[in-house]
Amino acid sequence: MRSFTRAMLLDFMARHYTPDRMVLAAAGRLTHERVVALTERLLRGVALRPTNHRQRQPVPPYRPGERVERRSVQQAHLVLGGRGYDLHHPHRAALTVLNTILGGGMSSRLNQNIRERYGYCYNIYSFVNLHSDVGDWGVYMGTDPRRVSRAEQLIRRELERLVQEPVGRRVLTHAKNQVKGTLMLGQENMSSRMMRLGRQELYFGRYYSLDEALQEVDRVTAEEVQAVARELFAEQPYSKVVLLPE
Repeated sequence: MRSFTRAMLLDFMARHYTPDRMVLAAAGRLTHERVVALTERLLRGVALRPTNHRQRQPVPPYRPGERVERRSVQQAHLVLGGRGYDLHHPHRAALTVLNTILGGGMSSRLNQNIRERYGYCYNIYSFVNLHSDVGDWGVYMGTDPRRVSRAEQLIRRELERLVQEPVGRRVLTHAKNQVKGTLMLGQENMSSRMMRLGRQELYFGRYYSLDEALQEVDRVTAEEVQAVARELFAEQPYSKVVLLPE
């Protein structure tokens, strides 16, 4: 970081932040014509110069790893995870529902079975990241250093349960409703609407309506959720990172 200079920052912006690479998104009480006029005025002095941007590289093969470090922390931190799906994958909605069942909220399996039943932690959750060309999934947990090994066993047991047993109808319906509720609540915030418009243009080149997104979630089945669990949790080894107090 010490070698990072202002000149390097300005050079990076000049090469990459050019109008031909920008997507402008706006939401709220506005008109298309007004937005266009403001944009033209603000970008009037910016040169439109196409640059030879680096082509997207193929995604390298996934190689699981394990890392244990000691830091100046109060408790142990454990993350298990692996490669997931990209944003264009046909099972992206099923993965989102699966993540909700596993660790997406207080009613999730990780919270109910590890936090509430055993009292091993205060904070535990699962997550997924879907990027344009690759994705990942993971489980995070903060716990007592003496319980790391047992906590990892319990997390792996919940992952294996999703592989071996299809989720019940009530569990599936609850998770789908939770995902749809999050999507609908996002429409109440203008900043969220604006970001959603920009992401859709960047990733898909078109607008996905809220109804389309809700219907995609509604089509998810228990069989599809189990198939995703088998592919991501059973067919590839996990990566693991543990931070322990010094």
